[in-house]
Amino acid sequence: MWSIRGLYKQPGIRKKILGLIGGVVIGISPWVIGGVSQGQGNHLQELLGSAIAGASPTNPMAAIGSRITHLLFFGSTVSLGFRPPWEIRWLGMPLLPIVLALWLIIIGYGVLNLRRPGPDRLGRYVLIGLVITLLLAFVLTPFGADPSGRYFLPLTIPLTFLATDFLINLRVRYRWWIRALVLIILLGFNLWGTIESATQKPPGITTQFDAITQINRSQDQELIGFMVDQGERRGYSNYWVSYPLAFLSNEELIFVPYLPYHLDFRYTSRDSRYEPYEDQVASSNRVAYITTHHPQLDDYIRSSLTELNVHWKEAKIGDYQIFYQLSKVVTPIDMGLGIDFP
Repeated sequence: MWSIRGLYKQPGIRKKILGLIGGVVIGISPWVIGGVSQGQGNHLQELLGSAIAGASPTNPMAAIGSRITHLLFFGSTVSLGFRPPWEIRWLGMPLLPIVLALWLIIIGYGVLNLRRPGPDRLGRYVLIGLVITLLLAFVLTPFGADPSGRYFLPLTIPLTFLATDFLINLRVRYRWWIRALVLIILLGFNLWGTIESATQKPPGITTQFDAITQINRSQDQELIGFMVDQGERRGYSNYWVSYPLAFLSNEELIFVPYLPYHLDFRYTSRDSRYEPYEDQVASSNRVAYITTHHPQLDDYIRSSLTELNVHWKEAKIGDYQIFYQLSKVVTPIDMGLGIDFP
């Protein structure tokens, strides 16, 4: 019967285990060093999902039940490429039923062959350990409240090896063209889904599950050119605009994320994550505002500027609403914004 002790005695297995331990130590060293220098409290909170802790039900059992539902219905479909990570829409029809049947066969094959003897047994257990760890982390931490699919990316590694092992096994039982057909169907389905997602605009290929945060980036350069021409290089925006804008402009435009993007004006100071950017905006003698997909916020800014006796101009470029040439510096705090809520 298989045992850890028996596995450890296999030729060369000690080197593999030591190599695995060495890889783990090297991989986590930046995290450990950062924790030692800054304190482990924040690191542990982030690791346990503090960023979205409020998205789960308050009852622990209800929260776990909700995450299991997300895992079964959202996690499985996005991991196998049946839907885009950012929306509920089937891809690659009518190939999808065929691909579903193939994946059920491949996964069943992998489970049945998990304890198959051979030099690659340890590798199979490492891969299944990765899967189990990810699934447990998704169910037992607040990350399970996010059904977007990004947390399932690590599953692509074991799924790829599993499919490869299955195709190799077919070699001894079936003709070559059957293996080629299975491979073409799997790769063709994923290519189909990628092209279908890219051409479905809006939103195209995006990282955002919430439609409020899906911004048309095709006019980013026009926005950058406009802001530079107007001399508006500092100001305020929301999380989904601030950092892409800084990156695309080579940090010529710094707009800190002090504005809410949720329609109910929810805001967290966690959105602003880089203090040097805050310092640059705070020391600027002029500021502008950029909002997206938020008419209520736009009206609120207009009424607040009017009450503060501030003159301004407006422009709209694609999804971006711009408030610029303010007659004096006004911060979001002056307007009652940029404060954690709720």
